[in-house]
Amino acid sequence: MGADRLSKDAVSRICAALDAEVADLRSRQLPAMRYPYLWVDATYVPRRKNGHGATAAVVTAIAVGEDGVRRVVGLACVDTESYASWKGFLRGLRERGLSGVQCVTSDAHGGIVRAVRELFPGAAWQRCVVHLERDVVDACPTRSKRAAAGRVLHAVFDEDDPVRARALYQAACGVIASLSADAGRVMEKAEADALAYLDFPEAHRRRIRTNNVQERCNREIKRRTRVVQSFPSEAALVRLVGAVCCEASEDWSSRRYMEPSAIEGLWERETAPVPEPTEEQVSRARSRIVALSGLDERAMAA
Repeated sequence: MGADRLSKDAVSRICAALDAEVADLRSRQLPAMRYPYLWVDATYVPRRKNGHGATAAVVTAIAVGEDGVRRVVGLACVDTESYASWKGFLRGLRERGLSGVQCVTSDAHGGIVRAVRELFPGAAWQRCVVHLERDVVDACPTRSKRAAAGRVLHAVFDEDDPVRARALYQAACGVIASLSADAGRVMEKAEADALAYLDFPEAHRRRIRTNNVQERCNREIKRRTRVVQSFPSEAALVRLVGAVCCEASEDWSSRRYMEPSAIEGLWERETAPVPEPTEEQVSRARSRIVALSGLDERAMAA
């Protein structure tokens, strides 16, 4: 950076400037608009607490507003993920002006799900399909079955038509259950939440069905915090992570994540539930999955 050394006063000034910017990110009122889509997640970072090594959960929230721009809208550091910590975090977002939420995307942490349903009544909860894929694959006992389950799930989530996607999902439940009963149960239990994205405009579905926007932010947080190894205090941890979030928001502000014209009528739309597929549709979907995934029907039956 062209600096041979920094005096203590220079370091103090830099830290004070960062602290002010991060405090503004965490406490300022959000721009006055509705925020239809929200992604929340946590990542764990080592830090010192009471003189001992510990791990802190850094929870963040990213939202897209009516202007189509995504921004980091919340950041907190908690000892552990729990219903109470997530409820307090999400309540703080509401108090700062987060409104109009139509869909919240996250992993299947029970505390998140319960808090979302209490604080954003009427909003859909979308279970991240990437996390679901990992859970299903991990439940399969062998490498070959894990690979087969992954191909089945890709065949399901590559489908854009809502009716065919639901038929493929239900067919996939049976196919994956033949590979692993535990994996099949995970699939069946997750159906409604994994397919919540189908009720939203087609232009938004691929963006809201995963927590990828959060995963990329978490990777950048990990890349920056890995250098420190263990933070001496919560304040130091929040300062660095907050700086990363401020940088991300500034970068995102120069381009739209979604077109505002595709968001305009989101609150007034009349959504008809995706009809349940017929037995014939599910049967055709099963044949398609078997063909796309390279599975052997006889081996499955065995």
